[in-house]
Amino acid sequence: MAIFFLLLMNVPVTGVLLHEWIGAGLVAAIFIHLALNRRWIAGVARRFKSAGTKAKGRFVLDTAIAVAAGACVVTGLLISRFLFPWTVSAGSGTLYAAHVGSACLLFVLLIVHVALHRRFVLGILKKGRTGARLKSFAVRAAAGVSHPLRSTRSSARVPFSGHSRRPRTARRR
Repeated sequence: MAIFFLLLMNVPVTGVLLHEWIGAGLVAAIFIHLALNRRWIAGVARRFKSAGTKAKGRFVLDTAIAVAAGACVVTGLLISRFLFPWTVSAGSGTLYAAHVGSACLLFVLLIVHVALHRRFVLGILKKGRTGARLKSFAVRAAAGVSHPLRSTRSSARVPFSGHSRRPRTARRR
């Protein structure tokens, strides 16, 4: 997602048509990302008052990212020239300024977001994981299968957390 966002930030290189298509694809990727992390989002939202400072900070940051991304997407749709040419606001200077401003704010917030998740990102890059769970989710989501992350096995693992739903037993020596 980071590479696509960097491409989006460089419209002179991609051109407006490719910029709009990459933006549409990135919106889909964001929804997949949110679906993969929905348990964490729901858990922190439910227990926000009792959550730790670190979880609260990340939740506030993620909320700010959602607001900035929403503003960027809405203004992008309104000023679209190719994907949504029928929008009345095409060519509006105010909407263009809001789009660029929200994109710049989003860029800064995403840098902080990635920096806070650097261990996770570096772990994936170092181990060369292919993200089989993510691929499975994407295929099922594209096919329209509901609840692709829900497992019927009692010992299913929580996505990307490395923790089992069953309590650990003492290790034998």
